[in-house]
Amino acid sequence: MMFDATSLLVLSTLAFSLLAWQSPALLEAAIFSMRRLHQGQWWRVLSYGFVHADAAHLLFNLLALYSFGRALEPVFDRTFPLGGFAGFYLSALPLAVLPVLIGRWQVAEYRSLGASGAVSAVIFAYVLLDPRGLLLVFLVPMPAFLFAVLFLAYSVWAANARRDRIAHEVHLAGAAYGLACAALFVPNALSGFLDRLLGPSPGNHIVCVGRSEVSSPARIDSILVFTASPSGVSLN
Repeated sequence: MMFDATSLLVLSTLAFSLLAWQSPALLEAAIFSMRRLHQGQWWRVLSYGFVHADAAHLLFNLLALYSFGRALEPVFDRTFPLGGFAGFYLSALPLAVLPVLIGRWQVAEYRSLGASGAVSAVIFAYVLLDPRGLLLVFLVPMPAFLFAVLFLAYSVWAANARRDRIAHEVHLAGAAYGLACAALFVPNALSGFLDRLLGPSPGNHIVCVGRSEVSSPARIDSILVFTASPSGVSLN
């Protein structure tokens, strides 16, 4: 039985996260750790995206990846030159943490985990291709382009405010990478954007994105799965 790339990424992330919850050593080996990167453990710029803090953190990332990935994969399998959709998603993981590597390289205790940076890349590539696609955000229907504007505004504000341990710069970098890849590799993605935005909506892709409170000390407190934690680990 053949699986599409999106399903394989979802299943591998699910399996790896579940295993990491049972094995602190595995979680420690996979998490994005600036101290360990200083020691040459560069696999962590990929592995951090396959481990998550808790069930809510994992669930919302996988829901978004599966929903948008299934819509985007047929396009990127034909157009993205480095491994199709799977290559796009995997390359988004290190690209999304690039601002952290540059801006916090001297902060040896910085740690992070979660797939939201790469998931943001998938979502924003989709937004460029179908800006009028319908999303349900906190059960409120809105077009994809409006979600993108609100997401970017909130992320920029939150990154500057630094009131939580959420790696907002990772989300922004992932979003920028997704937009750039769609614009560069998908024909008419950029030149036809205004026609798709202002014309009749061709999309009926509906994704539910919401807020979910979970037991302390972790909570889902913004769009998608941006989880604040007092543990000292930034969550993506």
